[in-house]
Amino acid sequence: SAASDVYKGQLLCRLIRSLALNFAVAICLTLVIGTFNGITQSASGGLLGAMGCEGKYMGASMVGNGVSGVLSNLLEFLCLAIIGHQEQDLFKSTMLFFIIVAFTMLGCIYVSYALIEDPYVRGVITVSYTHLTLPTIYSV
Repeated sequence: SAASDVYKGQLLCRLIRSLALNFAVAICLTLVIGTFNGITQSASGGLLGAMGCEGKYMGASMVGNGVSGVLSNLLEFLCLAIIGHQEQDLFKSTMLFFIIVAFTMLGCIYVSYALIEDPYVRGVITVSYTHLTLPTIYSV
């Protein structure tokens, strides 16, 4: 009985260490992701300001950031509702979420390149930004 209690104590210590390590890793990853998210949002606002679009598109950019946060949470809830939120279903729900997000990102990349190749959009970009002296990202 005493050996059993020692064994249970050792298991409990291992579990606590494992949980503490997982928590520390989660906090570090949250810090890294939050840092890069802040850099990205600041950079997009800075680029809009540098292009002379601060009044015209800055509000739309901020609204887009907010809407993306709301939509990602709604998608997470939808995945949990479809798959379930039991412990064994969480991995499947997470995989469904990331598969949907990956295809959405691929669609956005395709649409952005298709828009850049469109003659009307090229004309708007050329007319709107001819006064800039910044290096261009896309050749127009």
